[in-house]
Amino acid sequence: MRIKILLIAVVLAGMLFSLSVSAQNCKYPEKIQPNCGKVPIKKLTYTELIEIPKFDPALGELQEVRMVATSCGYGTAELDSEDETAQEFTVIAVARLIANLPVVGDQKFEIGLDETFDVEADDEPGTNNADFAGPDYSGKLEFGSAADPLCESKEWTFNTPEDLAAFIKDGGDKIPVSVGARGSITVIGSVLQESRSSAFMGFEVCVEYTYCPPKLCINGTKINDCTGKGIEGWKICLNSDPPLCIYTDKNGDYSFCGLEAGDYVVSEESREGWKHVDPEVPHIAVTLDDQSAEDVDFHNVPLFGISGHKFNYNTQEGLSGWSIRLLKDGATIATTTTGPGGYYEFLKLEPGDYVVCEEDRDGWQHMDDPCRDVALDCENVADVDFNNAPLLCISGHKFNSKTGEGLSGWTIQLKDSTGAVIDTTTTGTGGYYKFCGLEAGDYEVCEVLKPGWKVVGPICIDVTLVSQDSTDNDFKNEPIIPPCVCPFLIKNDLYTASCNEVKVVDADKGILANDPAGSVVLNPESITIDPKYGTIEVNADGSFVYDPTVATGRISSGSYVIFKYNANNGYCDSKNPGIAKIQVSCPRR
Repeated sequence: MRIKILLIAVVLAGMLFSLSVSAQNCKYPEKIQPNCGKVPIKKLTYTELIEIPKFDPALGELQEVRMVATSCGYGTAELDSEDETAQEFTVIAVARLIANLPVVGDQKFEIGLDETFDVEADDEPGTNNADFAGPDYSGKLEFGSAADPLCESKEWTFNTPEDLAAFIKDGGDKIPVSVGARGSITVIGSVLQESRSSAFMGFEVCVEYTYCPPKLCINGTKINDCTGKGIEGWKICLNSDPPLCIYTDKNGDYSFCGLEAGDYVVSEESREGWKHVDPEVPHIAVTLDDQSAEDVDFHNVPLFGISGHKFNYNTQEGLSGWSIRLLKDGATIATTTTGPGGYYEFLKLEPGDYVVCEEDRDGWQHMDDPCRDVALDCENVADVDFNNAPLLCISGHKFNSKTGEGLSGWTIQLKDSTGAVIDTTTTGTGGYYKFCGLEAGDYEVCEVLKPGWKVVGPICIDVTLVSQDSTDNDFKNEPIIPPCVCPFLIKNDLYTASCNEVKVVDADKGILANDPAGSVVLNPESITIDPKYGTIEVNADGSFVYDPTVATGRISSGSYVIFKYNANNGYCDSKNPGIAKIQVSCPRR
């Protein structure tokens, strides 16, 4: 027996297949397990419609379709000769299946047998009885079985855009495949015969889709946290291969698309005058799986400044060289010094609460709080000014109005605007006194009068301190000399000198040095000088110069040069002239 099996069919094997060249542009391709449409093996004749699920483009980009068809079947053919003579027969039994496949079109598949064999004469001539039994019976021929059907497979691979389009959803979810199957038997030989056949066929078509998952995106916004608005023109980079950098649009948005699943790092630029807030570092790690990453945002705040001036309160002139401190949370974070015009500034500060403090300096008073609270709320803060006033002085002299001599050891009082004594000092050399470290305001300085003296002028002086020291707040007094003292007596004086040198006598050893306290000046008109033995120049304070070297006559050793004088205490002259003697000694000749 010769049996020829003709079978063409399409089936999808449920296994993974290698990628085609067209799919190599996808780094991480994926496959959809086989999607099949099936007609189970059943008896012919029939017409069926089966459906193959299309590819859902939401899954990604279709790269390749592998389609496999399998047709399986089995059957029998029987022949009974009615000829009275032996015959040779050729039996052709065929089962046909036609399937209309996507892209491929109509495909015909056949299962059959073709056998030639001899048949003996009918054992009962003339009966013409086809009973499929007896010596004239050819027998039963089988191809395949229900337990072991005959199968044949064939596959197609599609990867062109035109072919792939047929498998992609575009309104319909299924690809219809029409399947028709029918059978036939042909006997070549004597016409005196009977034949019969039975055939069973099934059909299965499956597709496997290879695709790239959808290209993913990383989207985000660059946000100014102070305004809540996006920042245009900010550089954002992705650590792709190669690295990719873009700039935010007018709304501060950015987007990296066409990305495959994987791990990425998105980085923002660091820009002078800005601080990274959320995140506190300029980069964000992003993992893409089956969805795009949204709201990968960078929050920044601009850095701001605090500025102001240090002023002289009295003159409103700027004070340079003063130390200014910036504190946050109780700790000093920066220090600066006022420059020309008293200007200072702290820059690159993030929003928050700060304290600005000025230094304490001797000789100055704070005219306002030396520490100022400053809240930076998304804008610069200026005019955080400090005003200081210099502490001032009140000074003057205490004079003897008669002589002009300064009077030391006198008590001077300083009173405030209420008249209360707030300080006391004593006049020093030359009668000078001074009160310092005073704030601007109204004061009064008063002398404490001593017995034996009277006031010449005010005993208290009103002083208003504004921006400068107050000087020349002088007190003048004169001694009170009782009438019984006038005229007064003065003492005589004795000096020695050499006839060969000039004699100079200072006031503290002069002719008034040993006289009563009231005798303070000479009466020039009362001086009588003997010019016989040189020249004498006498000053009003009692100092004098004696020059014997210009004597017109010879000076005998032991000779006296005598001059008389009267002193005046401001009230009267001395009762009698004083006599000054200069005993001159000369070397022996």
